[in-house]
Amino acid sequence: EYARKKLKKQQQQQKQQQKKNKQNKDKNKKNKDKQKQDQNKDKKNKKDQQKKEQQKKGQKNKEQQKKQDQQQKQQQNQDKEKGKKGDQKRQKQQPGPQQISKQDAKRMLDALKNGEKKTLQKLQLQKAKAAHHKTKEIDW
Repeated sequence: EYARKKLKKQQQQQKQQQKKNKQNKDKNKKNKDKQKQDQNKDKKNKKDQQKKEQQKKGQKNKEQQKKQDQQQKQQQNQDKEKGKKGDQKRQKQQPGPQQISKQDAKRMLDALKNGEKKTLQKLQLQKAKAAHHKTKEIDW
């Protein structure tokens, strides 16, 4: 009988221990779930903050871009005004786009003639060297 009582006590203790373990597991699971939810909230908050910061940066960049565009337009307008004055001067100074001045044409022809002369001289030297080598060869 004593053994039965002891056995019942042990069984009851085991059941209680299992209940406690199960409760602890449930608590741990709930805690983990809560931590995950907190982490997800933190991630969401960070993403939201980053989006807000990017939007702010985007607005600043847009404003800067607008300023740069305005400056470029002003610069282009100034360049156009200068360009009109410069174009009038250039038109007076330069001949038509397909025409070459006589001096330029003469210079180009002289350069071509000089180039031809140099290449002819090089060829003659090479021929002379080749002929010179043939005479040196002696057949014993």
